[in-house]
Amino acid sequence: MAEDKKIEICFLTNKDVKGFLALLNNVWPLQHTFQKQWPHTSMPDQKKFKEHLLLKEGGFVAAHVGIYPQDMKVNGSILKSGSIGGVATHEKARGKGYMSVLLKRAVELLHERKYDVSWLGGDRKRYGYFGWECGGRVSKFITAPRYFSEYKPRAIKKFSGERVYLNQLTKLHSAEEFGQKRSRALDKLLYGRLKRDTWLALERDKVLAYMTLGTKHSDEQARVLECGGSLEELKPLIKHAFEKLGFKRLEAVTPSFPNRYKEFFNSLSWGDKSDDFYGDGCVKIINLSQTLKKFVKQMNLKAKSSVLSGRHSVTLVMEGTGESATIESAGKIVRVTANPAKLKIVLNEQDMVKLLFPLSKPSEWMKLPAGAEFLDILFPLDFFFWPLETV
Repeated sequence: MAEDKKIEICFLTNKDVKGFLALLNNVWPLQHTFQKQWPHTSMPDQKKFKEHLLLKEGGFVAAHVGIYPQDMKVNGSILKSGSIGGVATHEKARGKGYMSVLLKRAVELLHERKYDVSWLGGDRKRYGYFGWECGGRVSKFITAPRYFSEYKPRAIKKFSGERVYLNQLTKLHSAEEFGQKRSRALDKLLYGRLKRDTWLALERDKVLAYMTLGTKHSDEQARVLECGGSLEELKPLIKHAFEKLGFKRLEAVTPSFPNRYKEFFNSLSWGDKSDDFYGDGCVKIINLSQTLKKFVKQMNLKAKSSVLSGRHSVTLVMEGTGESATIESAGKIVRVTANPAKLKIVLNEQDMVKLLFPLSKPSEWMKLPAGAEFLDILFPLDFFFWPLETV
């Protein structure tokens, strides 16, 4: 292609759908089409065209960045993430800086659309230049057949899109206190993804528990991408994966904070422990104050179960923009305000992510100034996506 062709940055339109899908399948030549395995990020729905940012070269769709709204449930609050996915440049258009151009425009849109944070599952080295940093953590467990000698037999069925079961899956997922807040339409896409099989434990037509499996690692090991319902009824589903599907190991990820799935899989695991934490993607803070406010309840829960006492106050300042927010604690009560404190911590956006979302307490990753030690009690801030939900 000639170098002098017109360069255009735009959102997806009907006339570009064919080129958009061709780009995704060029970059990710999967066994099945990209849109069948990742329908929640690539279905050409007109209502979602503004989630897809394109760079066209003389009318040819040369590059794409997806900005996907994801509402994360965090202790009763909704953390709004403009998550990044589908980052792609056609092989014929690489080496021209197109991805940098699109990501810079994507960052502008993240601010314009007033997200709290942006999450992505990509490489820190690739996206660090644009402000993303490793952040967020999960617990991982591996279980094997020997842990399932006793379980209650159940009728087990593979989900095939039945409306009666989809409605129940949506209800079970919606009842969880973490993960993405989803619509029934999104659930239909997620549970219908190729190479992600959802198995149901049934009593007549009532879904007692479900488990979605992915076989990314190997033929012998599957990954639990999501589960829900009764923990006791999960056991026959896991046993089914071993006895009928032929897997020898299952890997499960759970939130790092105390929750029933973490306790459940920890009791059935080998090797890993419940206090082992693993990184889970990269985070960019879009609005510091709003992000901290969404975690106030979580910080108060941590303070309540700690030895925190007295009065503490520190203002966090984002280097470059000057955006700030103050964390105050009085006894075990924590709040986020706009009142400037005497003590200030000024960090660039990547180091701010390291402070708020590290794998362990911040002092193990950076030197906290005198008077800010109480942040070791409040941080890390924890959120969670099921692997099925990631973009």
